[in-house]
Amino acid sequence: MIVISGQVTVSNPAEVAKTRLQLQGELVRGGGRKVYNNVLDVFAKTWRNEGIRGVQRGLSPAVRLTCGRTEANRVR
Repeated sequence: MIVISGQVTVSNPAEVAKTRLQLQGELVRGGGRKVYNNVLDVFAKTWRNEGIRGVQRGLSPAVRLTCGRTEANRVR
């Protein structure tokens, strides 16, 4: 479970960036303004404005979900 938690911790910032870019697309279509230019811009602005908590937003649920799936597969 420690290895899985480490993998989720490493991959989570990419998921955060992807989600923010996807939501930005929806907001722009609805008349909102564009905040991010690319993935690196998402990381830079998130780190500057929110720090590590912003970059790792949603980490706890992701770890619990992934570890729960692993445990469920192990029981089979």
